[in-house]
Amino acid sequence: ALVAMGGLGATLPLNILMLVKCKSKKLKTMGKICIGPSIFNINVPLVYGAPIVFNPLLMIPMWVNSIVGAIVVWFAMSLGFLNIPAGVNNISRIPAPICTWLTTDDFRAFIWFFVLFVIYTIIWYPFLMKYDTIFSFVSHNFSQSPVVCLSGKNMLYYNQTNTQAHPAPCGLSRQGGSTMKFLKVMLAVLTCL
Repeated sequence: ALVAMGGLGATLPLNILMLVKCKSKKLKTMGKICIGPSIFNINVPLVYGAPIVFNPLLMIPMWVNSIVGAIVVWFAMSLGFLNIPAGVNNISRIPAPICTWLTTDDFRAFIWFFVLFVIYTIIWYPFLMKYDTIFSFVSHNFSQSPVVCLSGKNMLYYNQTNTQAHPAPCGLSRQGGSTMKFLKVMLAVLTCL
């Protein structure tokens, strides 16, 4: 339960960050809608609603959390900082700290829950903030889906009702190489929402 707090990929910290830190109305609303299921380790509404699926900016930290969480829990259990479960219990829909305590029969599970929560939050934070910045820029400047013009190293957005060009968010219009490819993918994802 520690590895999958909020669901696979440890999405509970993502959900709380969406509620607390995001400026985008859509992401804040998704955080409000998904917090109930997320507490009970059900992250399907968040995975498909944010979306994390087919969104490289949010998929990467989800994968990293799955690996980092498993490694941290393995070391904690192998070094004796947390009891190794003696049996298999199907209590995965109970909130993470309680579920882990019931499985391990160890009160230190609550401490490890908060340690992992901080680690997961640190991993999610920069990715979510970048996604929120891009999402806020697009939703703030365009009432409809933008038309994106990618010419050379310049990236401009054109509103469908207004032909005025807007520079890319956060001064990223002059970036080249992999950053430009990444932004092209992100814009393709955002324009499909």
